[in-house]
Amino acid sequence: MKNWDIIGDIHGQASKLKSLLGKLGYRESNGTYRHPERRILFLGDYIDRGPDIRTVLRIVRGMVASGEAVALMGNHELNALHYHTECGDGRFLRSHHKSKTEQHIATLRQFSDVADPWEDRHLKRLDTEWQEWLQWFARLPLYFETEDFRAIHACWSEDHIKDIAGRNLQDDEFLIAASDKTRTEGRALEILLKGPELGLPDGLTFKDKDGHTRDTMRVRWWDMAQKEHSYASLVMPPGAPAPEGRVGQQALEGFPDYRADAKPVFCGHYWLPHDGGAAPLARNVMCLDFSAGKDGPLVACRWNGSIDGSEYIEAAE
Repeated sequence: MKNWDIIGDIHGQASKLKSLLGKLGYRESNGTYRHPERRILFLGDYIDRGPDIRTVLRIVRGMVASGEAVALMGNHELNALHYHTECGDGRFLRSHHKSKTEQHIATLRQFSDVADPWEDRHLKRLDTEWQEWLQWFARLPLYFETEDFRAIHACWSEDHIKDIAGRNLQDDEFLIAASDKTRTEGRALEILLKGPELGLPDGLTFKDKDGHTRDTMRVRWWDMAQKEHSYASLVMPPGAPAPEGRVGQQALEGFPDYRADAKPVFCGHYWLPHDGGAAPLARNVMCLDFSAGKDGPLVACRWNGSIDGSEYIEAAE
């Protein structure tokens, strides 16, 4: 049985992916990267932002098809499925408002024959290859588990995993339900692939790292059992801007809480700053997203049986 190497969010950074696979000892053979003793677990978010999305997708899918990798669903792949699925009344499951399109624009440009595919009419001109990728996205598993560890794109929550157990995004009914946060399926996918967010009390806002005014904030989903929390202690990623003050316990009722004695779990998604090394978020929680989609490195965990005992390898070129 091959051992695992776990890779975080790639976001179209093909050069970083190729460099990292090389550092991990994978070699290209017959169009697929292979290792004699190991295989890859990809944590999702292959598209958007980066300059070479098509190459990233081809590498990842090729490794999956050859049994050299498992690729999980990321929130950007789910968003793409919803963005490109019509409701039947001329609308799409994900809004085509400019703010949503901006998040997806790098992918639209790379799979379209127009330079600025902002208008809905341009979506009809996306090449047929892109339609095949959407079908592939729908087949991606939402989470992964071995005897030793677990993995999910954003947040491991047993309750929400139970809510979507046995469901498949190739099922149109589930795909539609997953786009609606008022439904059980939509709430579950929001937590599992995007992580929990805390709504702030009326009138309380703060400026995020990009200068946007926010009235919600991403929060951690482990070690939540203690009685008192500040906004700063909960914000994700740790150290990000947060409002001052303490959070009432009632506001956190129903939030996921990954126990300290649970199996080690890997996630991506959170755009952690890279300050010289990969450190776990908790003894049994490791995020491998160090902002490779921007200026950070693409990071892999060479799994050796524990989070602390494993090797972390990165590629920044």
